[in-house]
Amino acid sequence: MEYPLPHNRPTILHCITGLQPGGAERMLVQTIPALTEFVHVVMCLQNEGIVGARLEKIGIQVFYTSPWRAIFALYQIAHETKPSLMITYLPIADLLGKIFGKYFSIPIIICSLRSTMRDYRYIPYLILEGLTAKRADHYIAVSNAVKTRFIKFGIPANTITVIPNGIPLSEIKSIVRSDTRTFIHKKFGITPNTFVVGVVGGLRKERGHAHLLKAFAKAYPKLSRPSCLLIIGDGPELNALTTKTRQLNLENSVHFLGFRNDIIRLLTACDLVISSSPYEGMSNALLEAMAAGCAIIAMDIPENRELLTHYVSGFLVRPKSPADLSDAIISLAENPELRATMGKAAARRSLAFSIEQTIHNLNKFLKPYITR
Repeated sequence: MEYPLPHNRPTILHCITGLQPGGAERMLVQTIPALTEFVHVVMCLQNEGIVGARLEKIGIQVFYTSPWRAIFALYQIAHETKPSLMITYLPIADLLGKIFGKYFSIPIIICSLRSTMRDYRYIPYLILEGLTAKRADHYIAVSNAVKTRFIKFGIPANTITVIPNGIPLSEIKSIVRSDTRTFIHKKFGITPNTFVVGVVGGLRKERGHAHLLKAFAKAYPKLSRPSCLLIIGDGPELNALTTKTRQLNLENSVHFLGFRNDIIRLLTACDLVISSSPYEGMSNALLEAMAAGCAIIAMDIPENRELLTHYVSGFLVRPKSPADLSDAIISLAENPELRATMGKAAARRSLAFSIEQTIHNLNKFLKPYITR
């Protein structure tokens, strides 16, 4: 595991639970290549993933291990690379870094808080986060909602800095400006008169796809023109969701597109984009839909209220309420002027969340820890 490092730049060890596509993983691959004042090493607690391959392709050293070997692997990697600082992402990696990082001579431990985790399954983890808070030097939260959530579980407010996610605005705008809507419609056999609804996100229970399918089934017969739902993403709930689709008699109207690298192009084909997750951190998928100028329905939760204003830049509805979501779909489907107005407002709001600003904020945050 020998890894020759330059002597003129400090090393940051990034420890993350997995490197399959997801919000934290995407931000990692978008930000660390631009933090050029540091050498970056990534430790992943799962097998190889798509994001890991992308990191390796751009010259980032990635080490893979299994959770039951994680402690020994962390010791070995820390010994070989001698990092000046360690940043952890996602629950298992957070606890591993806080509990063992200092024992293995890593001087600074920073945990990146990515989600509010408002689900009973995460209560034990949240309690552990609070109990081990003193073992971290600082925390980065992706939103004020995330910061507030973790303060309630015992992390001191003065140890949490909010650095919002960012997106490549200029790249998104260049795709949106091109004529891709007709191309996407033809590619997937969608007729020009079809009302297209899209949702982007990993197919996991906490993303709320089951509630979305119920809502779409309620709205479908009430719409004045043909409609379809594009589900963009992959994950462990695929089989359950395809079964649910058949039970709701939606096989001809719901398309599972799997993992895609052309999400922005797909968004341009949508008349309406829905974020169905009942909790978030700061949704990259939502930010991308905003930048693409899409009309959006999202759950009325603190995380989303930091991005969208109800009935101005988006339509916010109660989480886990298929009836409310169905009514919102019908309302926006029948009001193209409102969709256009909301889409323009969302695009303007997205300008505050550039990836360049996120990188600037990270550089500013990290320098004192490296130079002190």
